[in-house]
Amino acid sequence: MLFLGAASHELLNRCGLPSNVQDRLLMVTFIKAATDRAALGGNHSDPNLGGALGDLAAGMSVFGIGAQFGKAFDCASPSASAFADAVVRAVRANEKGRDGQEPVFVKTCAPTHGEVRCECLAKIGRAVIPNIYQATYSRDVIARIIQGTCLSA
Repeated sequence: MLFLGAASHELLNRCGLPSNVQDRLLMVTFIKAATDRAALGGNHSDPNLGGALGDLAAGMSVFGIGAQFGKAFDCASPSASAFADAVVRAVRANEKGRDGQEPVFVKTCAPTHGEVRCECLAKIGRAVIPNIYQATYSRDVIARIIQGTCLSA
């Protein structure tokens, strides 16, 4: 997530890729989750400051490598467009259930909290649990999101 998010950020800002408006919007939400994770770490409430800072440093390193990878693309090359399109397909596939329909997380969360709230929670939680859309809703998932983001501060 961190690597692809950073590379995608470069392609979006420098090259304007992907060119489709709906794909760009999807890419922006993915990039936001990746940058949140890179900037804040994924272990925000760890009482061991060293552990939290180590997690943050590791994430920033991966993000930086992804940014360098994205900068290496020639914006006019077919490979730049192909890479951006592949990221969009991967993000879109991850946000769907195995049947191509409603994701598992939203499907299992919605009876308790409603579909809109569960979609929002998944978007926030993606920074901590990159594959959240495939996870089954539980209170433990909410606690993990809160502990892993600045929501716990």
